[in-house]
Amino acid sequence: MTTENSPAQKSFDVTKYKINATDREIVEVEVGDDKFKVEIKPLTWFRKNQLVTECMSFGSGGETNFDGSRYVKEVLKEIVTDAPWGKTTDAFLMSIDSKLGQALEAVVPKAFTKKRIDRFLRGVQVSTEEAALYKFWTMVNTLMEMGFSFSEIKNLTDIEYIMILATKISIKEKEAEKLKEQSAAHMPAPKFNRSSRGLY
Repeated sequence: MTTENSPAQKSFDVTKYKINATDREIVEVEVGDDKFKVEIKPLTWFRKNQLVTECMSFGSGGETNFDGSRYVKEVLKEIVTDAPWGKTTDAFLMSIDSKLGQALEAVVPKAFTKKRIDRFLRGVQVSTEEAALYKFWTMVNTLMEMGFSFSEIKNLTDIEYIMILATKISIKEKEAEKLKEQSAAHMPAPKFNRSSRGLY
């Protein structure tokens, strides 16, 4: 049990990692020859995960979908607190062209990062929603490496998914066993030094 005066609490300053409700950042945005500034409110770790979860959906067949455009829209409405056009609303975002849209998208924190995917592949726990998404795309990547196109993968049934991947795993295991047997067969027999003298 730790107390307020314990060394453990003194060695870590949690305030450095907390986001205050009043924290703001001024970001300069470039669109072609134009430049303007927007005021950005930092997104907390928890709120970002909430928005990611809200933008995910799960199909009846187990497929996972992430609505990236909705995520960008919801984050922009959340973080842009002051801009030349006033309040950032659905109507405003629906009215702008791709140039301004892409410029604003640059200030949106990425929903998923390589670091998060690496954590999942190493077996480190991630959220249930992220795990489902990463499992699905890991499976898609495996099938594409086997020569399937993305359109073909989308048309596969659940049973076809399972049979193809199970067969692939079985083939790999069989190849590994065969390689192990071949390696064992080519290993030289152990040599023993025989002494001309007896044991006694």
